[in-house]
Amino acid sequence: TENVNNAKTAEEKQEIKDRSLDVVTVKSLNLAGVNVNLGNTKYPWSPSNVKVGYYYTGMDAKTPIIKNENETDQKLTLDYGFSLGSKFIRPFSKVGWIKAKVIKDIHFGLLPNAFSFNTQLRKYDNVRTYREPKDIDYTFEERRFNWDRSYNLQWSFTKDLKLNFNATNMAIVDQLQKWGITDEYRNEKGILITDRTSNEYMMESLRKFGRPKSYNHNIDLSYNVPLKNIKILSWIDLNA
Repeated sequence: TENVNNAKTAEEKQEIKDRSLDVVTVKSLNLAGVNVNLGNTKYPWSPSNVKVGYYYTGMDAKTPIIKNENETDQKLTLDYGFSLGSKFIRPFSKVGWIKAKVIKDIHFGLLPNAFSFNTQLRKYDNVRTYREPKDIDYTFEERRFNWDRSYNLQWSFTKDLKLNFNATNMAIVDQLQKWGITDEYRNEKGILITDRTSNEYMMESLRKFGRPKSYNHNIDLSYNVPLKNIKILSWIDLNA
């Protein structure tokens, strides 16, 4: 109170009051699994096979040391999943003159059993301004923008021959970063960029689906030898 009374101007009084506060305000919004119940999910083009989500957390803070801090963490997700099940074509099952069971049982699947896809965009921004020193704008920025995608394909070519494919791709959406406390904005390689704004640089990276950071995939192909159709070997299970 004494310091406030000794302040000469309204600005000085307000600054003293601000320094005495430690205030954090957090806001959040979560929308998970939002979809449109329109169309039959048995069709791959049905809107019902798509779900979207949006998650937002925002924070504003003031402390005796930090004049202002603004932080936002946003995530946008899209999920697509389609399952057809196991449907096989049996070209010889109703041909009467064919008696051999091994031929009658010939079958194959022309379409995948299931396919799913997930994409996730996550953007984090933090801008922090310190109270001291007063003779310069002591502001720091931190920005991160990730774009992750995953895929899964399941395909039963026959009851005994099955394929399972999984892939994940992690990418970074490049943004111009403020270089220390200067007014310069540089790219991910530290090169000064002056011919494009930060938003233009980010949109250019988005159109290229980001800069790949890592990619992994796994292919699992399994085959169960159909020995059950051969009587003398029907008691044997053989997998590959």
